[in-house]
Amino acid sequence: MHRLPKVPVQGFGTPTVATRLELQLVVEPGADLAVAACLRYDVRDPYAVFLDIHVGLDQPIVWTFARELLATGVREWAGVGDVTVHPGPGDAQNVYIGLRGESGEAALRARAADIGGFLWRTERLVPIGSERDHFDLDLLLCRLLGHSGAGRAEGCGCRPPGGSPG
Repeated sequence: MHRLPKVPVQGFGTPTVATRLELQLVVEPGADLAVAACLRYDVRDPYAVFLDIHVGLDQPIVWTFARELLATGVREWAGVGDVTVHPGPGDAQNVYIGLRGESGEAALRARAADIGGFLWRTERLVPIGSERDHFDLDLLLCRLLGHSGAGRAEGCGCRPPGGSPG
């Protein structure tokens, strides 16, 4: 399967939200394994959330998916493919995150209150639906084109000085 390259994070020094989680890896009914994790949100990438899963490796395993998918999944089934999110069956206290990759699948259970608190904090920075106001398309294109040292699109020639963001 061909995967698109990761979109570079935009901007510098902007606010972030991070919430530590203790997820439960659902091995089989009644058998769970605790997994340390962190949900992150960065205003520089306003549509995405990052799930860092710590499993004893030098670096965490990082999954990136839509913040809107996570927000919808707290209330109802959301997602198709690599990432799905849904509330627990008849249980408003848990949210399940399904991950599917090249090496297998995992079902993780999180406390709905932890996910809800994280989403509330992200919405205080960027309300859902207003992401475009925080997204600099010119800067993203400039970085994807590999213009070195581009902290602002005006600095690399992708946008004339005084031009409006994408």
